[in-house]
Amino acid sequence: MKSVKKRGSVAALSSFILLAGVTSTVNALPVDQSTSSIAKKPVKIERKGSMTYEWYNGASPTKLPSEQEIAKKKARRGAAKTLTSVKASYDNTDPASTGCANDAITAKSVRVLRTSDKKVLGTIELRYSRKCKTAWSRMGVEKLSMIKEGEAFLYRKESDSFVYKGSAGVSPGTSNYTNQFNDDKTVSLSHGRIQLRDNQYYEAETEPY
Repeated sequence: MKSVKKRGSVAALSSFILLAGVTSTVNALPVDQSTSSIAKKPVKIERKGSMTYEWYNGASPTKLPSEQEIAKKKARRGAAKTLTSVKASYDNTDPASTGCANDAITAKSVRVLRTSDKKVLGTIELRYSRKCKTAWSRMGVEKLSMIKEGEAFLYRKESDSFVYKGSAGVSPGTSNYTNQFNDDKTVSLSHGRIQLRDNQYYEAETEPY
């Protein structure tokens, strides 16, 4: 978010400082207060939602990030770390029985299509609980005589790769979901697979969230 260039004993800060809504860490070099090139007053102040942006010595970006984008970027910054510091109290639990499904959103979704005619066979969703900070896969399969069964899969990013966490079978004309896993300091994705009675398989995968 910020860039610092050192000129002798002076650190010049270009970009903006985010206040009030989200605390941002600045890896700034020590500044000589007597010769600092940082303006004493911001050259521009802009408010968006619960946050205030102040610009010093630099042009403002053409588009401010939303609060959701900032929060998600903060989470992704920790994705490269191992999950040893992540609380796993909800790992491999039912999102409904724990109450985590009560405030859940469908973060990502994609349809499973038959390639020959683009017929919709089902929908795979990545569900996310804002309160519990967990993710799980949910899949709905169309009630069609050609469909034998479907299956939803959940993958969570751990270090540099996505790791399989669980799956759930889905019958035609119904929906089902996997157990949930902690998604606080990483990202997850859902994968759906539908088998037809002629043993053809069709699959789809959501983007990570």
